[in-house]
Amino acid sequence: MNFANDHVNGDAGMQQLASCPDGTGAVIPGINFFGLREDCKLDRYVNFVNMDPAAFIGIRHNGVPFMFLNHNFGTLELNYNLTKDLALTSVTGYSKAKADSLINGTQTGYVGTTLSADNSFRRRDFTQELRLNSDFDSPLNFTAGGFYQDANMFNHVTVLSNTVLNTVLSLPCQQRCRTARMTWISSRSHCSVSSATKRCLIWKSQAVFAGRMKSAPMIPSI
Repeated sequence: MNFANDHVNGDAGMQQLASCPDGTGAVIPGINFFGLREDCKLDRYVNFVNMDPAAFIGIRHNGVPFMFLNHNFGTLELNYNLTKDLALTSVTGYSKAKADSLINGTQTGYVGTTLSADNSFRRRDFTQELRLNSDFDSPLNFTAGGFYQDANMFNHVTVLSNTVLNTVLSLPCQQRCRTARMTWISSRSHCSVSSATKRCLIWKSQAVFAGRMKSAPMIPSI
Protein backbone atom coordinates (compact mmCIF):
# COMPACT_ATOMS: atom_id res chain seq x y z
CA MET A 1 0.00 0.00 0.00
CA ASN A 2 1.30 3.45 -0.91
CA PHE A 3 0.36 6.85 0.45
CA ALA A 4 1.05 10.34 -0.90
CA ASN A 5 0.12 13.55 0.87
CA ASP A 6 1.36 16.81 -0.64
CA HIS A 7 0.41 20.31 0.50
CA VAL A 8 1.72 23.37 -1.35
CA ASN A 9 0.91 26.93 -0.31
CA GLY A 10 1.76 29.74 -2.69
CA ASP A 11 2.57 28.77 -6.26
CA ALA A 12 0.24 25.71 -6.52
CA GLY A 13 2.41 24.23 -9.26
CA MET A 14 2.80 27.50 -11.16
CA GLN A 15 5.11 27.24 -14.16
CA GLN A 16 8.44 29.02 -13.98
CA LEU A 17 9.79 31.35 -16.66
CA ALA A 18 13.08 30.00 -18.02
CA SER A 19 13.46 32.22 -21.10
CA CYS A 20 12.34 35.79 -21.82
CA PRO A 21 13.74 36.75 -25.26
CA ASP A 22 11.63 39.94 -25.37
CA GLY A 23 12.55 41.02 -21.85
CA THR A 24 10.34 41.52 -18.79
CA GLY A 25 9.23 45.09 -19.32
CA ALA A 26 5.61 46.20 -19.21
CA VAL A 27 3.65 45.28 -22.35
CA ILE A 28 1.05 47.92 -21.41
CA PRO A 29 2.64 51.10 -19.95
CA GLY A 30 2.34 51.07 -16.16
CA ILE A 31 1.14 47.45 -15.96
CA ASN A 32 3.92 44.95 -15.18
CA PHE A 33 2.93 41.37 -15.93
CA PHE A 34 6.33 40.00 -14.81
CA GLY A 35 7.63 40.22 -11.27
CA LEU A 36 10.08 43.07 -10.69
CA ARG A 37 12.76 40.56 -9.63
CA GLU A 38 12.06 38.09 -12.45
CA ASP A 39 15.39 36.82 -13.83
CA CYS A 40 13.93 34.27 -16.31
CA LYS A 41 16.22 31.53 -14.99
CA LEU A 42 15.32 27.99 -14.06
CA ASP A 43 15.88 27.98 -10.31
CA ARG A 44 13.89 27.56 -7.10
CA TYR A 45 12.27 31.03 -7.15
CA VAL A 46 8.84 31.77 -8.63
CA ASN A 47 7.00 35.10 -8.72
CA PHE A 48 3.25 34.90 -8.15
CA VAL A 49 0.37 37.12 -7.03
CA ASN A 50 -2.37 36.22 -4.57
CA MET A 51 -6.04 37.05 -5.22
CA ASP A 52 -7.70 39.65 -2.99
CA PRO A 53 -10.90 38.16 -1.46
CA ALA A 54 -12.49 41.62 -1.74
CA ALA A 55 -12.04 41.47 -5.52
CA PHE A 56 -12.76 37.76 -6.00
CA ILE A 57 -16.07 37.29 -4.22
CA GLY A 58 -16.41 33.82 -2.68
CA ILE A 59 -12.80 32.72 -3.24
CA ARG A 60 -11.48 30.17 -0.77
CA HIS A 61 -8.17 29.87 1.11
CA ASN A 62 -8.17 33.66 1.50
CA GLY A 63 -7.09 33.98 -2.14
CA VAL A 64 -3.70 32.32 -1.63
CA PRO A 65 -2.86 29.81 -4.42
CA PHE A 66 -2.53 26.26 -3.13
CA MET A 67 -2.51 22.60 -4.08
CA PHE A 68 -3.55 19.81 -1.70
CA LEU A 69 -3.08 16.24 -2.92
CA ASN A 70 -3.99 13.01 -1.14
CA HIS A 71 -3.52 9.65 -2.88
CA ASN A 72 -3.84 6.11 -1.53
CA PHE A 73 -3.08 3.24 -3.88
CA GLY A 74 -1.79 -0.31 -3.83
CA THR A 75 -1.90 -3.79 -5.33
CA LEU A 76 -2.18 -7.25 -3.83
CA GLU A 77 -1.08 -10.39 -5.70
CA LEU A 78 -1.93 -13.86 -4.41
CA ASN A 79 -0.91 -17.15 -6.02
CA TYR A 80 -2.60 -20.48 -5.30
CA ASN A 81 -1.51 -23.93 -6.43
CA LEU A 82 -4.88 -25.63 -6.82
CA THR A 83 -3.22 -28.84 -7.99
CA LYS A 84 0.25 -29.69 -9.20
CA ASP A 85 -0.93 -28.81 -12.71
CA LEU A 86 -3.16 -25.77 -12.08
CA ALA A 87 -2.20 -22.39 -10.61
CA LEU A 88 -4.59 -19.54 -9.82
CA THR A 89 -3.37 -15.93 -9.60
CA SER A 90 -5.34 -13.06 -8.12
CA VAL A 91 -4.30 -9.42 -8.63
CA THR A 92 -6.29 -6.72 -6.81
CA GLY A 93 -5.75 -3.00 -7.32
CA TYR A 94 -7.13 0.02 -5.50
CA SER A 95 -6.60 3.74 -5.98
CA LYS A 96 -8.28 6.75 -4.35
CA ALA A 97 -7.16 10.28 -5.18
CA LYS A 98 -8.30 13.67 -3.91
CA ALA A 99 -6.88 16.94 -5.20
CA ASP A 100 -7.84 20.56 -4.57
CA SER A 101 -6.10 23.56 -6.07
CA LEU A 102 -6.43 27.29 -6.59
CA ILE A 103 -4.31 29.21 -9.08
CA ASN A 104 -3.81 32.71 -10.41
CA GLY A 105 -5.67 32.29 -13.71
CA THR A 106 -3.27 34.36 -15.79
CA GLN A 107 -0.14 33.50 -13.74
CA THR A 108 0.85 37.13 -13.30
CA GLY A 109 3.99 37.87 -11.33
CA TYR A 110 3.31 41.49 -10.38
CA VAL A 111 -0.02 42.97 -11.48
CA GLY A 112 -3.29 41.55 -10.16
CA THR A 113 -4.89 38.81 -12.24
CA THR A 114 -8.24 39.08 -14.00
CA LEU A 115 -9.26 35.48 -13.26
CA SER A 116 -8.84 32.78 -10.62
CA ALA A 117 -9.30 29.05 -11.24
CA ASP A 118 -10.42 26.69 -8.47
CA ASN A 119 -10.40 22.93 -9.05
CA SER A 120 -11.72 20.00 -6.98
CA PHE A 121 -10.89 16.53 -8.33
CA ARG A 122 -11.83 13.08 -6.98
CA ARG A 123 -11.17 9.62 -8.43
CA ARG A 124 -11.57 6.07 -7.17
CA ASP A 125 -10.63 2.82 -8.95
CA PHE A 126 -11.00 -0.81 -7.94
CA THR A 127 -9.75 -3.62 -10.19
CA GLN A 128 -9.72 -7.39 -9.83
CA GLU A 129 -7.97 -9.85 -12.13
CA LEU A 130 -8.07 -13.67 -11.95
CA ARG A 131 -5.87 -15.96 -14.06
CA LEU A 132 -5.85 -19.75 -14.22
CA ASN A 133 -2.73 -21.33 -15.74
CA SER A 134 -2.13 -24.98 -16.53
CA ASP A 135 1.19 -26.83 -16.51
CA PHE A 136 0.37 -30.28 -17.86
CA ASP A 137 3.02 -32.70 -19.05
CA SER A 138 1.78 -32.29 -22.59
CA PRO A 139 2.21 -29.88 -25.54
CA LEU A 140 -1.21 -28.37 -24.79
CA ASN A 141 -1.71 -25.91 -21.92
CA PHE A 142 -4.02 -22.98 -21.36
CA THR A 143 -4.50 -19.63 -19.67
CA ALA A 144 -7.97 -18.36 -18.77
CA GLY A 145 -9.05 -15.42 -16.70
CA GLY A 146 -11.23 -12.44 -16.09
CA PHE A 147 -10.90 -8.74 -15.28
CA TYR A 148 -13.27 -6.42 -13.43
CA GLN A 149 -13.05 -2.64 -12.92
CA ASP A 150 -15.26 -0.30 -10.91
CA ALA A 151 -14.33 3.39 -11.10
CA ASN A 152 -15.74 6.87 -10.72
CA MET A 153 -14.36 10.38 -11.25
CA PHE A 154 -15.54 13.83 -10.22
CA ASN A 155 -14.10 17.13 -11.44
CA HIS A 156 -15.40 20.58 -10.48
CA VAL A 157 -13.82 23.77 -11.85
CA THR A 158 -14.85 27.26 -10.72
CA VAL A 159 -13.60 30.45 -12.39
CA LEU A 160 -13.99 33.81 -10.63
CA SER A 161 -13.48 37.25 -12.14
CA ASN A 162 -11.75 40.28 -10.60
CA THR A 163 -14.71 42.54 -9.74
CA VAL A 164 -12.53 45.51 -8.68
CA LEU A 165 -10.65 45.53 -11.98
CA ASN A 166 -13.93 45.19 -13.86
CA THR A 167 -15.30 48.25 -12.03
CA VAL A 168 -12.20 50.34 -12.78
CA LEU A 169 -12.30 49.41 -16.47
CA SER A 170 -16.12 49.66 -16.66
CA LEU A 171 -16.38 45.99 -17.70
CA PRO A 172 -19.17 43.49 -16.88
CA CYS A 173 -19.15 41.46 -13.65
CA GLN A 174 -18.64 44.40 -11.29
CA GLN A 175 -20.52 42.66 -8.45
CA ARG A 176 -19.72 38.98 -8.92
CA CYS A 177 -18.78 36.82 -11.87
CA ARG A 178 -18.60 33.06 -11.53
CA THR A 179 -18.52 30.14 -13.94
CA ALA A 180 -18.59 26.57 -12.68
CA ARG A 181 -18.18 23.34 -14.63
CA MET A 182 -18.74 19.89 -13.11
CA THR A 183 -18.10 16.44 -14.60
CA TRP A 184 -18.97 13.10 -12.98
CA ILE A 185 -18.16 9.72 -14.56
CA SER A 186 -18.97 6.25 -13.25
CA SER A 187 -17.65 3.24 -15.16
CA ARG A 188 -17.68 -0.56 -14.81
CA SER A 189 -15.82 -2.97 -17.06
CA HIS A 190 -15.79 -6.76 -17.27
CA CYS A 191 -13.42 -8.77 -19.43
CA SER A 192 -12.88 -12.49 -19.96
CA VAL A 193 -9.84 -13.86 -21.79
CA SER A 194 -8.46 -17.25 -22.75
CA SER A 195 -5.28 -18.39 -24.46
CA ALA A 196 -7.31 -20.35 -26.96
CA THR A 197 -9.13 -17.33 -28.45
CA LYS A 198 -6.55 -14.67 -27.50
CA ARG A 199 -9.41 -12.21 -27.33
CA CYS A 200 -10.74 -10.02 -24.57
CA LEU A 201 -14.53 -9.84 -24.53
CA ILE A 202 -15.46 -6.60 -22.78
CA TRP A 203 -18.74 -5.64 -21.14
CA LYS A 204 -18.66 -2.01 -20.11
CA SER A 205 -21.22 0.29 -18.56
CA GLN A 206 -20.60 4.01 -18.10
CA ALA A 207 -22.58 6.97 -16.79
CA VAL A 208 -21.48 10.54 -17.46
CA PHE A 209 -22.90 13.79 -16.12
CA ALA A 210 -21.58 17.22 -17.01
CA GLY A 211 -22.99 20.57 -15.99
CA ARG A 212 -22.07 24.24 -16.37
CA MET A 213 -23.32 27.21 -14.38
CA LYS A 214 -22.68 30.82 -15.33
CA SER A 215 -23.73 33.66 -13.04
CA ALA A 216 -22.60 36.51 -15.30
CA PRO A 217 -20.67 37.09 -18.56
CA MET A 218 -16.95 36.42 -18.22
CA ILE A 219 -14.32 38.76 -19.65
CA PRO A 220 -11.14 37.80 -21.47
CA SER A 221 -7.74 38.04 -19.82
CA ILE A 222 -5.76 41.20 -20.46
